Amino acid sequence: MEVKQEDEEKDSYEDEDAEDEDLEDDDEDGYSDEDKEPLWYLDGLYALTSDTISAEWPDRAKFLTLRLQYDEKKDKIWGYVDKGIFEGYLSSRSSLSGFDYGVPLKLDYRCRERGTATTLRGVAEMTLFRDRRIRGSFDDIYSTVRFEGKRKLMPSGISGRDLWYYRQRWEEYGHHLDRWR
Repeated sequence: MEVKQEDEEKDSYEDEDAEDEDLEDDDEDGYSDEDKEPLWYLDGLYALTSDTISAEWPDRAKFLTLRLQYDEKKDKIWGYVDKGIFEGYLSSRSSLSGFDYGVPLKLDYRCRERGTATTLRGVAEMTLFRDRRIRGSFDDIYSTVRFEGKRKLMPSGISGRDLWYYRQRWEEYGHHLDRWR
């Protein structure tokens, strides 16, 4: 009986070691993921899943993505989201001085519904975790749409877009939304 218990303990240690390897320098930028500041670590492309979208719109539940990029000059987070039923842009609401792992962050979003081009505005809330996971929700889109995901490993952890792209698209979506008010 003791041998079996020792084997189980050994397996659990091996699992912990595998988890620790996830925090190593996967994006080859010279820093281990554990040493990175949360805002710097946030940049990237996230593969998402959403039980809400899977249940209501199963044909649109594939390839859900979120791109986030920190703008150090403006102390903002910019982003793009493709949630299958809508796509659009995100901008953080206030100073990011208190942002940390496990602390929810609120962002405004401006989106268009696929198929109808109906415009939507609302608030998204996201929480970043040290293991590259993200969890959150979009409110005011039919109801609350919850999601979770994980940051894909990309060179230098970039989101795939320049900051000017996010700023410009945010403004364009804002002008489009304001015309219909």
